[in-house]
Amino acid sequence: MRKIIWLLVISFGITSCTEIIQLDLQNNKSEVVVEASMAAANEIRVLLSRSVNLDESNTFPLLTGAQVSISDENNNTEVLTEIEPGVYQSITTKGIEGKRYFLDLIVNNQSISATSTMPSIVPFTDMVIEKGSVFGPIGGNTNTDNTEYYEIKVLFNDPVEEVNYYRFVEFINNEKQQEYIYDDRLNNGKDVEIVLFRFDRLLKTEDVVRIEMQTITKEFYVYLSSLNDLRNSARSGSTPANPVTNMQGISLGYFNTYTSQSKEYIIE
Repeated sequence: MRKIIWLLVISFGITSCTEIIQLDLQNNKSEVVVEASMAAANEIRVLLSRSVNLDESNTFPLLTGAQVSISDENNNTEVLTEIEPGVYQSITTKGIEGKRYFLDLIVNNQSISATSTMPSIVPFTDMVIEKGSVFGPIGGNTNTDNTEYYEIKVLFNDPVEEVNYYRFVEFINNEKQQEYIYDDRLNNGKDVEIVLFRFDRLLKTEDVVRIEMQTITKEFYVYLSSLNDLRNSARSGSTPANPVTNMQGISLGYFNTYTSQSKEYIIE
């Protein structure tokens, strides 16, 4: 198969009707925020909080005492346990590829719901890390502490029979650095090599690089893509809005089901 190379320069940080809602910055009402994720073979974890106004501190109040449940297409249902303030987790329910899940919440008498179908895993074939070439200092660094710029490539074979969406998360010494998202619109069914492009990736001997490859739903891809667009528009002074959500009953948050694989490399 022909090998295709794509450069991703996206930096960050759903199943039914989706919408973008404009925020009234002059009189913005606090809203419930749901961040729900479930990886294959893992429990679902839900973080509940409330939004704050732009002129308030960046501390989001956690919501306790909510009723949260997860069910699947076979009518298996579990009420999630609040394992710490604002954090709810299943005990027995774990994600299964291809299965459809239904998330239901009651938060202060407010009903909220979402659905998500977990995608199938796409094998993470290989990760290649090699020294790169750049001109001049990187990110203000003059390379006086024996650091060097490195390039990371990820390789996988995209399935031909379905549309796939991917998220790659980069960690250096267990600290999250950056995220990259990708769809197979131009590479369906091909042998794909992606360069995770970042100018300021300076590494030294014994640094541990880990890349997590996630196969995500279209809805979560749209959420991340719209979030990135909003961040870019905020820098240009455009009117703020909310990222696209697959939640019903609220306008902030997401329900994400995904598969996950990781590869690790130690700089020598």
